Amino acid sequence: MSATKQTSPLWEILFSKEGDPTLATYTILDGAACEELLPMLEEHDPDHCCLYAGDLDDDVEEVAPYLIRLEADHPFTAWLLEAIGHKPWGIFCKAPSTLRELRKHFRQFLIVKGPDGESLYFRYYDPRVLTVFLESCDAKQLEMIFGVVIAYLGMKNDGQVFHLPAPRIAS
Repeated sequence: MSATKQTSPLWEILFSKEGDPTLATYTILDGAACEELLPMLEEHDPDHCCLYAGDLDDDVEEVAPYLIRLEADHPFTAWLLEAIGHKPWGIFCKAPSTLRELRKHFRQFLIVKGPDGESLYFRYYDPRVLTVFLESCDAKQLEMIFGVVIAYLGMKNDGQVFHLPAPRIAS
């Protein structure tokens, strides 16, 4: 067992298959919060994509959110779980989906309308935002934000793990 597996409170829950061998583990990390993100993506090259579309200027690329598929024994995963602690770098999720399918799902939440109709960036991938936002959602909103995601996970400010399973919607 690696040191990461022994020391990270997230490792076991991120990589348990919860009875479903098709589940994959992903993270959305905020380049603005994690300065080392782009160099570590380049060095370890996990399966990943930027959630912003198009050809980005370097300064935007550095602060953009990235969706990354995590593998239990990948060097990027080891680095992330050792480095993240309870820093608000991003969120984790589990889904029986491809990176491309999840990118499409998550991109729809990047821009929201404010109270005056103005377009605003929605940083739902900040764990401090996601937990508060999900508490305020009604059943229809929860169904939309979860979509194919079966659980959102992350670290709270106090270092405790949160695990938010998709709600069961009555038919």
